[in-house]
Amino acid sequence: MPTKYSISPGGFRWLSQAFDQVSPISPLAVREGEAQEVDESVIDELKAQGIISADGTITGEAAAVLNVLKEARSYSRIRILGAMSQVDKVTYFHNNLACSVDSGPSTFDIAMPPSTADALYALEEFTGSSRLVNVEFAAKLSLMGARAFLALVDLTRVRALKILAGEPNELGCTKGEIMARAVSQPQGYMALARNLQDLVEPSLLGAELPVAALDELLGKRMVRREGELFFLQGESLELATNFLLPEYVFSVSYGHVNPPREVVHAECNVVFCGMHNLLYMEATGNDELNLETMSGSALFGMLQRALAEAPVLSS
Repeated sequence: MPTKYSISPGGFRWLSQAFDQVSPISPLAVREGEAQEVDESVIDELKAQGIISADGTITGEAAAVLNVLKEARSYSRIRILGAMSQVDKVTYFHNNLACSVDSGPSTFDIAMPPSTADALYALEEFTGSSRLVNVEFAAKLSLMGARAFLALVDLTRVRALKILAGEPNELGCTKGEIMARAVSQPQGYMALARNLQDLVEPSLLGAELPVAALDELLGKRMVRREGELFFLQGESLELATNFLLPEYVFSVSYGHVNPPREVVHAECNVVFCGMHNLLYMEATGNDELNLETMSGSALFGMLQRALAEAPVLSS
């Protein structure tokens, strides 16, 4: 049987005082080494769950759980962004032990070992289990090329929706329209370009989009030019017209501590636009963006590994 607790943010702040030094990825690194003023109800909450004893010391069972969080060497985090209900699950790994911390409305639900089966059951409600993919698409682009491509995809999606609504429209876009869209700050996850902002440091994107970004797309035959207008073509056009209305985005991030305290991170997003329309996006260390459609079954397998296997990342 797993050991389970529900700890408030205040409870984490109070518990963090018990440790002189914690892993840089630990949730106990709230205010490391600093005294914390907390409401008496927080201490009562910890006592009621058997996390601390009457004299304020951490109990043996709780210490075993907290030690995994304190010494965590790696983590995997799964979030579903834009979903109606909050999903935020983190698994921390230390040696052969694992402990999950799930964010709730007002508390963090902790389990050691993690309740993986229950978590996967809930996640499959979002991913589905189909192996089918509507559009076979894969591309590796420079960050600037990806910025131009996603801007053009978003513009094409908007225009395709207007056409479906009976409004005469043109799918082609001018260079100026693409440039303006690429450097705008799209809000919400209806815009595919938003994911690039989540995955890449803003300093790597810059304030402007070079013309060479469009040349890259032309060279890869993802785009064609007719006069002053640029059009998506082939699988790129199929991608845009199948991913009209994103429902939510899976954000999967990983972290690993290289001694003594260097933290290496990796992250990917998967845009979900229906059971057979999922787009995987990952920024690489080579300042490139990988884009690839995937099935719900493949996504479910990726989430399953994230919950169960400690990631090992290179610098």
